[in-house]
Amino acid sequence: MILQKILEADQEFGLFSAGATVTVACSGGADSMALLHALMQLQDELHITVQAAHYNHGIRGVEADRDETFVKEFCKHNRISFVFEKGDVPTYAKENGLGLETAARELRYAFLERISPDGLIATAHTASDQLETVLLHLVRGAGMAGLCGIPPKRGKIVRPLLLCTRAEIEAYCIENGLNFVLDSTNDDDICARNRIRHTVVPILKELNPSVEDAVLRASSALRADQQFLDEQANKAVSSLPISDKGYDVSPLRRLPRAVVVRVLQKIALKQFDEELDYLHCKQLLEICMHGGKISLPKKYTASVQDGFLKFSDLSDKKVQFSLNLAEKSITFCEENKKINNLLFKNTLDCDKIIGQLSQRTRKAGDTVCIRKLGGTKTLKKLYNEYHIPLDERENLPILEDDDGIVWIAKIGVAERCAVDNKTKRIIEITLRGDNEIGLKK
Repeated sequence: MILQKILEADQEFGLFSAGATVTVACSGGADSMALLHALMQLQDELHITVQAAHYNHGIRGVEADRDETFVKEFCKHNRISFVFEKGDVPTYAKENGLGLETAARELRYAFLERISPDGLIATAHTASDQLETVLLHLVRGAGMAGLCGIPPKRGKIVRPLLLCTRAEIEAYCIENGLNFVLDSTNDDDICARNRIRHTVVPILKELNPSVEDAVLRASSALRADQQFLDEQANKAVSSLPISDKGYDVSPLRRLPRAVVVRVLQKIALKQFDEELDYLHCKQLLEICMHGGKISLPKKYTASVQDGFLKFSDLSDKKVQFSLNLAEKSITFCEENKKINNLLFKNTLDCDKIIGQLSQRTRKAGDTVCIRKLGGTKTLKKLYNEYHIPLDERENLPILEDDDGIVWIAKIGVAERCAVDNKTKRIIEITLRGDNEIGLKK
C-alpha cells in the first residue's frame, strides 16, 4: 500500500523527475526508514537514484550517535550512498536566539541543500504529521496559508509519504522486516506537537477514525484556494501604480479583502523582507482604507497620505541628540507669585532631584507624571499625544534621577521636579537647532 500511495502522490503532485538524484533525509525512525526502503524499491519505476543523508543534531548525546551508526550500517548493507554530518544545534540556537526545534530545522535543511545542489530532497512527513501541523497552526490562529499545512512539494523538497498515515508506515516496517530507532524525545510532552499527538489526536480519532484523511482533503482544498488567491494578488501587485509618493491604494480599495491582504503581505515582504503577522497586516489594511501611520517590524513605518502608501526605514533616519548640563540660581520676588508652567516646562528644580542625574532613551513600560497633565501616563501615550515623530522616539533623550524620569525632551518636566515659588536652583533645558539639545543651569 505504501508503494502505491507514493506513486499516487507522484502522479498527483508531480514529485519526481526522470533521472533525478533523490536524497532521503533519514533520521533512522520508522517514517524515514520506510521512505528510504520504499524509494529503493521504486528506483527503476520512477527512474531515480536514491541516496541517504543523516544529520546528527548534537542534542541527544549517545542516543543520537546510535541513530547515526544505525543509518550508516543500513546503507552500507544495502549499498546505498550515505552522507552524514554532525552539528551543534544548542550552540547555534543560543548564538541566534532560536528555539532548539527551529535551530535544528535550519541546520538540517542547510546540510541537505549543500549535499544535494542539483537533486531532490525527500522528507518523511506523513498524513499524521499533516494533521498535527494543521492543529498546531489552528490553535495559534493561522490563516489559510497555515491551515494548508505541509506542502507535498516546495521547490526541490518533496514529501512522498504525505498520503500515508503513521499506522500504515509502522505496518510497512513490520511487513518488510525493517528495523528502526526510537527517539526518546517523542515521549516528552513538553513539546506542543507531542501533546497534540498524545492527547488531542486520540480524541479526534474517536470522533472520526479517518481524521487524517479528512484533514488531507481539507488542506488540499485550502491549498487550491490559496493558490488562486495568490495568483490574483500577484496580478494586483504587478499592476499597482507606484510613484515617488508611494503605492496608489485606490485600486486596492476596490478589491476583495482576501486579495488586498495578500497584496499588502507581498508588498511588505518586498520592502523589508519580513512576513507580516496578523496584527500588522490588519493595521496596514486599516490605514490603506482610511489613511494614517503605523509602526512595522525592523524599524519600518507605513503611512497612507493623499491615497498613497509609503514605507519608511527608520534605521536610516535616526535623529541624534546631545545634552550638556550647567547650573544657575533663581529668586522669586513675590511669595505667592504664580508659576508660568509653559515658561518652566523645560526647567528642573535642582533640590528636588534624588541622587544622580543621568541621560538615557526610552525603555519599554516607561511611565511619568508630567506637570499639569493630570496623573501618570505611559511614555508611549505621551509621545502619541504630543505627536512626536516615530523617527525621533528611539533616540529622544530622557533625564532621570535615582527615583525615575524627571524630564522628557519635547514634552516637559515631571511633576515632582517642577519649579515652584520656593525653588532656589534650577536646570534650564533648551532645544537647539539641528536636533541638538543643550541644558543651561
